[in-house]
Amino acid sequence: VAVSGLTFSTPTVTTTSAVWSWNPNGNGGATQYRLYESQDGATENDLTNIMGVSGVVSSTFTRTLLSPNHHYTLRVQPFTATGASAGSTSVGGFTLANAPAALTITSISSGTVSLSWNANNNSNFTRYEVRRSTDGFSSDEVIAVPFSADLKSTTVTVTGLAPFTTYFFHVRAANNVAPTTLSQPVNPAIPTAFTADVSPFT
Repeated sequence: VAVSGLTFSTPTVTTTSAVWSWNPNGNGGATQYRLYESQDGATENDLTNIMGVSGVVSSTFTRTLLSPNHHYTLRVQPFTATGASAGSTSVGGFTLANAPAALTITSISSGTVSLSWNANNNSNFTRYEVRRSTDGFSSDEVIAVPFSADLKSTTVTVTGLAPFTTYFFHVRAANNVAPTTLSQPVNPAIPTAFTADVSPFT
C-alpha cells in the first residue's frame, strides 16, 4: 500500500535541515521505507544507501546536512516482506537562507556607497535586501534595495544618498519562504559631496 499525506514541514525547516512526515496507511505490512531525495526534480538519490541503513521504520524523517536556500524533494516507498509497494509523489521545499556575512563598504563617492558581502553558503539564486539608516537603525530605516529588485549578486551600489551624511547599512537574504535575520550593520559611510576639483560654493 502506498503511503499518503507526505508533507514538508515548513515550520521546522532550518538552514541545514528539513522534516518530512507521511501517513503509513496502516503500513500494509510495510517493515521499512526507502527514501529518495532530489534537488532538481529529476535525478534521485537513495538516501537509505547514503545513510548506510537498510530503511527507515518511522513515518517521520529529518534530513540533516543540507545546504542553505536549496530546494529538496523526498519520495517515500514502502517495503514489505514480499517487496516494494508503490512510491509516493515527491514533495519538498526550500531550506532557509543564511544571514549574509562580512558586510563591507568597498567605495564611497558623491551620493553613493558600494557594498559587498559574503553569501555565507547560500545558493546563487538567493535574493538580497539592503536597508539604510542615518541613526544606526534607532528610528530611521529605509529599504534601499527591496527583495522585489531581484538582487542576486553579493555586491551593490546604493544611490541617491545625501552628501556629508552618515549612513548605516544592513543586508538580509531570502529563500522561497521567508527572509533571514538582518546582517550585522556596517557603518559609518559618509558620501562626499564633490570631487576634488569642484567647489561646493559654485
